[in-house]
Amino acid sequence: MISPGSPTDFDGHGASCRRYASKRDPWLVVTLLATAAVLLVAAGTLAGPRAPLPLKIVLLPICVAAAVFVLWCLLSTCYEFKGDHLVVRCGPLRWNVPLASIREVNPVRNYVSSAALSSDRLELKVSGSSGALYVSPANRDAFMQTLSGLCPQLRRKGDRLVAADGL
Repeated sequence: MISPGSPTDFDGHGASCRRYASKRDPWLVVTLLATAAVLLVAAGTLAGPRAPLPLKIVLLPICVAAAVFVLWCLLSTCYEFKGDHLVVRCGPLRWNVPLASIREVNPVRNYVSSAALSSDRLELKVSGSSGALYVSPANRDAFMQTLSGLCPQLRRKGDRLVAADGL
């Protein structure tokens, strides 16, 4: 079995890629599991004989779908280097970032909503985007080493990746 911090070199379909699991803050895991549990208990209550039919029709599917979404995000958040792209996965959500568009990578600690299950994050600044993309690879050093090896426009400067041309 592969440990959460270990990158893998396959995608399960024979294609070559480098996959990194998301680091998970214990408090966030507990919060997400509790949220899913509350939603499933609510769904179970709505499925009972005492719940009015209109509530069953409307709220039961919403509760189940929300619980599935939360668990899907918790279990599937990862970062993959595929060809010349970084693919960020979080449940049903996907971001496909061309490696050539990454301008800078900085370590940050924040709680901004993102495809990161830890507050210990990397901020990726991408050309053509006014915002940033946040990721939290469990094995940050290996992720940064892979990223710097695949992005000739970046160079390592301490715990950051900056533009190689100094711009």
